[in-house]
Amino acid sequence: MMLKRMVAIFLLLPVLCMPLAALSYARDFAVTYGHMALFDGYQSNGLHGYFGISKGLTEQFEANVFTQVELTPTIGSDVQIGFDVSYSLLGKRWDAEGYAGSGVNMLASAGILTGFHNPEGRFAIDSVFLRLTPVTVGTSHSGKRDRFLSMGLAWNFHDKKLSLLWNILLSDIYITGTYKGVAY
Repeated sequence: MMLKRMVAIFLLLPVLCMPLAALSYARDFAVTYGHMALFDGYQSNGLHGYFGISKGLTEQFEANVFTQVELTPTIGSDVQIGFDVSYSLLGKRWDAEGYAGSGVNMLASAGILTGFHNPEGRFAIDSVFLRLTPVTVGTSHSGKRDRFLSMGLAWNFHDKKLSLLWNILLSDIYITGTYKGVAY
């Protein structure tokens, strides 16, 4: 059962990413990894990982598709897929003319989480969330960005409860970015 869930989730993730890859106004595309915690009564007290992709949409907007996976004590026993759109609060994250954006920034995000966090234990959309990332360091121009101390609130539709979500550190490694292949 757990193996079937993991396989289904990882097969679904690339399908969700395809629309993002088609959006080509911003030239950056990154792989994201890090820590994740959501205090909603469904997650265990173990370590959870955050793995996904980040795609620039405009000079100040980006989209993220990600999965949150339990790593300990039982790998894969809790899996969620999420989608959010983030807005850079302190300036451009990317410039249409190919220049690096603001090297230090803040992000405000809104998104959804899908998973098994409902009383029936079925895979469904279960939460909407708002998140603030107070510090980001790096840009697509430098090839790496770190997002520190993200905190937010998630509303679970099924339980009608508000929960805290947070990330200590998320790192974006840019596969394509404004520093690669841009003629100035």
